[in-house]
Amino acid sequence: MFSIGMASGQQLDPPVITCIQLFDNGDVTVNWDPVSDPGGNFTQYNVLSSASTGGPFSSEGIVTTPGTTSYLDTGNPAPPTQATYYQMVTHSTDGTSNYNSNPSLTVGCIFLTAVPSTNPLGYASLNWNSPYPVNTPAPTGIQYEVWMEKAGSWSMIQTLPFGVTNWSYEIVEMCDEPLKFQIRLTIPSGCTFLSNTPGGVYRDLISPDIPIITSVTINHTTARAWVNWEPSTAADTKGYLIYKCSGANPPTTSLIGTVMGQNNTQFIDLGTNTSTGPVQYAIAAFDSCYLLTPPMVPASPIGGCNRSIFLQGPVYINCDDFIHLNWQHYDGWNFGVGSYTIYHAYSATPPAPGTLTYTALATVNGNVTSYTHHGIPQQDGFNSYYIEGHALQTGYSAQSNLQNVFVTYPAAPAYVYLGSASVISNDSTRITVDISPTTFPHEFRLQRYGLNSNQWIDIASQTVSFISQIEFIDKGLSTDVFSYDYRVVVKNGCGDFVDTTNLGSTMVLDGIANKELFVNLVDWTDYGDWDNDVLSYRVYREIDDSGVEEMIGELNANANRPYQDDVSEFLFTKGKFCYRIEAVEAPTSPSGIEHTARSGEICVNQDPVIWIPNSLWVGDSNPLRSTFAPVISFANFDTYRMIIFSRWGDILYDTTDINAPWDGMFEGSTAQQGVYVYFITIKDGLGRAIEKRGTVNLLVQKGVK
Repeated sequence: MFSIGMASGQQLDPPVITCIQLFDNGDVTVNWDPVSDPGGNFTQYNVLSSASTGGPFSSEGIVTTPGTTSYLDTGNPAPPTQATYYQMVTHSTDGTSNYNSNPSLTVGCIFLTAVPSTNPLGYASLNWNSPYPVNTPAPTGIQYEVWMEKAGSWSMIQTLPFGVTNWSYEIVEMCDEPLKFQIRLTIPSGCTFLSNTPGGVYRDLISPDIPIITSVTINHTTARAWVNWEPSTAADTKGYLIYKCSGANPPTTSLIGTVMGQNNTQFIDLGTNTSTGPVQYAIAAFDSCYLLTPPMVPASPIGGCNRSIFLQGPVYINCDDFIHLNWQHYDGWNFGVGSYTIYHAYSATPPAPGTLTYTALATVNGNVTSYTHHGIPQQDGFNSYYIEGHALQTGYSAQSNLQNVFVTYPAAPAYVYLGSASVISNDSTRITVDISPTTFPHEFRLQRYGLNSNQWIDIASQTVSFISQIEFIDKGLSTDVFSYDYRVVVKNGCGDFVDTTNLGSTMVLDGIANKELFVNLVDWTDYGDWDNDVLSYRVYREIDDSGVEEMIGELNANANRPYQDDVSEFLFTKGKFCYRIEAVEAPTSPSGIEHTARSGEICVNQDPVIWIPNSLWVGDSNPLRSTFAPVISFANFDTYRMIIFSRWGDILYDTTDINAPWDGMFEGSTAQQGVYVYFITIKDGLGRAIEKRGTVNLLVQKGVK
């Protein structure tokens, strides 16, 4: 008979169950910390189990050795069908009476189930129980580890916070692969819970995404159709199937090729004539669970067809100064066509494929399919054209086929392009213009848009030939206040205006110093208008009139402004910061030059920040407390001076060295403990004097002389 008595030296504590391991054959190993038994009263441990956290609990086995720390519970069903929960009781005796402890806190094994998911397909659904019932506190800072066995090798595939009892593992690149799973939970003492290891045969049932075609474009050297697409985001993508589309509503598709490799995203159709009409293609992706032998079944559905731009033969009448173009629009981009850019090249002799350099004539809205090229070269030669479509939102682009037409017309510049309009001072700008060198002189007339007249005003002109760039200087302006718009018009020797450049709009710069955050804010007006807009803005900074200007940042043209310059690392400068902005052209301009344009300069000043301690303690081991000096930022330290006075006005200390604090000494001895007066003066970066007066309390540690 066992009896429960009052707490005494003979009644022992129950063991603390540390962790439990569950095995696939149904065996369970229970681990615990042994109890303390200073009097040698231990008789046995009783291991109790239940299928429920609330019991009832029945005895599973007896352990008679007090130092034993584990028990193997055998005879359970294999494989396990549910979690089992355990308690332990310690029995002891004093030789006369027998005692048993209260049951230990309930702890369970982790029972894991792993089954293929049905919605969605392609996952292993893992579910398990917490080993700690509601009334058993769990150790802090623990987390579950999810382990997987593949091809006989175990590896950890995920960690999850304690409290999570389910997770889905995506089956990727596995075709009828046997897998096993296990949950592990390590507690701070180092003991680890191990679940059973359920498993099965799993298959990747998730199809790769339909590839997104970025362009069906015509290569101008080979006249072949090139199909380009985004790589599939599925990691197990093995390749792509290329289909040719024909007809419409809906088009029919026929398989014409295979491209292997997830990141190989281009196909060249060598068997299609692109000079007679548009061509269209569709793509599907396949993964490792599909065979490339017939029938070739793709993992993804076939995507939508993309159709190329087809430029028809240009319309030209002799002696006209224009050529009219028509094209069939691009079809297939998700958001449609945002714009078309018309490209042109000129050759005095019949052009060979791939030998011409093309210039962008214009960009039109995506719903426009015609363009009239005015100002064609004014001499006998071949004009070559193609159309480039630009997708809305995605940045995709595609080229049409080439079309060539021979014209007879008096020669004129092939292009005139306003490369940059830069500010060079508060009253002047510099405008550079790229031109195609001409045999005959042409007048290039610089015009500025009047701020008050609202019309173009002639500023200057140059008549030149055989050169590729000219420069204008415009003076008498207020470039720090106003943005100025420029253009250049071209007049040939016959008196005809034959071309007008793009606009050049100067930038106006503004800035302010945030003196609380040590940040300078710089903003500016946008530069305009390059053919392909601004690629980025570069920010340059000069500190304290050093004469050294460095680039401190480069912003995308669409980035949020103002630009924030954190100058907290320059606390020990004078605080004067001057900025200039440089706009960088998005490639490419008609001349092939990537231009830049600069703004004027703006300067901002950070006010000095001064912190002054109120005491010093002579003899303190900390030098920050045993000396007295101000902490100053953003000031001209060459103008610094600090004077220490006694209460009667006597000067005890006078220094102009910012790195020479007062150490409380006067004439070789420690000054008397008491209150002293300081006077500090320094100038800011603009030369303004700042003065600080106050008192400092001198404390002297006992024993210091």
